[in-house]
Amino acid sequence: MTKPLVSIIIVNWNGENLLEECLQSVLTTRYPNIEIIVVDNNSTDNSLKVLEKFTSIKVHINKENSGYTGGNNIGFNLAKGKYLVTLNNDVIVEPDWLNKPIPILENEPEIGIISCRQMQYYNKEKVDSLFNDLHADLSFSPFSTNTIYAELPDRFKSIGYILSANGGSAILRKEMLDQTGYFDERFFAYYDETDLCFRAMLYGWKCIYVPDAVVYHKGGESFKRDAHKRLYYRERNRMWFIYKNFPTSLLIKHLPSLLIMELRVIRVLSLKLKSPGTYILARIDAVKMLPIFRLVRKNHLRLFKLQKSRFKALYKKKIIPAQNLSGYIN
Repeated sequence: MTKPLVSIIIVNWNGENLLEECLQSVLTTRYPNIEIIVVDNNSTDNSLKVLEKFTSIKVHINKENSGYTGGNNIGFNLAKGKYLVTLNNDVIVEPDWLNKPIPILENEPEIGIISCRQMQYYNKEKVDSLFNDLHADLSFSPFSTNTIYAELPDRFKSIGYILSANGGSAILRKEMLDQTGYFDERFFAYYDETDLCFRAMLYGWKCIYVPDAVVYHKGGESFKRDAHKRLYYRERNRMWFIYKNFPTSLLIKHLPSLLIMELRVIRVLSLKLKSPGTYILARIDAVKMLPIFRLVRKNHLRLFKLQKSRFKALYKKKIIPAQNLSGYIN
């Protein structure tokens, strides 16, 4: 019996030093039915020369840099697979990384998104990110247990339900994307996968973490040289995400934490990076879009009422065990 096609989408921008190792690892994937799509976001380095070495992959060359969101959306439209993978160009995969997730998706039609277990590339015994975690200030960040626990607790070693996958190595059901829509391209980069995962939850889809899907992440390569741009997108998009998805009552409840977060961001940008203008610009650009998001917010808040108890449980516990899923064997 033919296995369902999995489309692996890699968005690249000036990643000539990353692409070859990433693609070589993907080509060692033991899952028998994959297609590899690279969307190049108008690179100015030698990325296209690197891609010429790989004749079996599909390459789409963008005329502009459309970001993580736009690049992946192009990949989604080109993909023919039943399941789609968003894979960062600085991620290296284990050969059997798809062997557990795909049977789960085949047997559990309500699961729309899977988060892989991202380990650190340069220290492969340490966790880079298991999934995206929601904090009291309503911000999300990659959940890395290294700074929280001396040893990884058992509940993070098993499959479980989560709020948001890490977009650097997420597996998505195409049927879900057809219902929820693709990435919001206004985000460009950061909070985009969390926005999509939250939207999926509102429509009733489930998101899980599968520890057997192991990949290795080098980390933040696209924005390493520009901390100001990275913080601009994070802060602008954080405000957009909060406004789009959370009811006023929840914002009031978390107001003290939200204010503390604002002060922390101002301190980092003003004192550490000497760039208060980055914070001001992020806030101005965020506020400009709020009227446009109003209709989206209204629809999301209506759906949020239906998923409120599920949201509260996942927020409180971070991960809820799901080892009874058919297709999953320890």
